[in-house]
Amino acid sequence: MFYNSGTTMSKDVRYTAVRHLMGVNTISNIKGVFDYIPKTVVSKDLGMNYQTFTRKLDDPRLFTVQEILMMAELFGVQAEALFNLINNSLVKKKAK
Repeated sequence: MFYNSGTTMSKDVRYTAVRHLMGVNTISNIKGVFDYIPKTVVSKDLGMNYQTFTRKLDDPRLFTVQEILMMAELFGVQAEALFNLINNSLVKKKAK
C-alpha cells in the first residue's frame, strides 16, 4: 500500500518502536512520532517530498486520508490512533 522507492527493503525497525509507544500513550501528538523516527525516513517511505511532508506536519489538516492510512500502515497501528494524534496536534495548536 505504501511507496518504498521500488526496492524490496525491509521496513525500518523504528516503526515498531513508534507502534509500541503509541500503544502505551507515550506519544501524544503527530510531531511526537518524529522524536523516534526521522521525518526523512517516513517521507521517503510515503513517496512524499520532504518539504511537503514537513509542511503537512506543521498543519496536519493538509494530510489526505490516504496519506494518513499509509502512515498508519507504516506504523502498524489503526488509522483511528493516527487520527487521534493529529487531532491532539490541532487542539494543542488551537489552544496557543
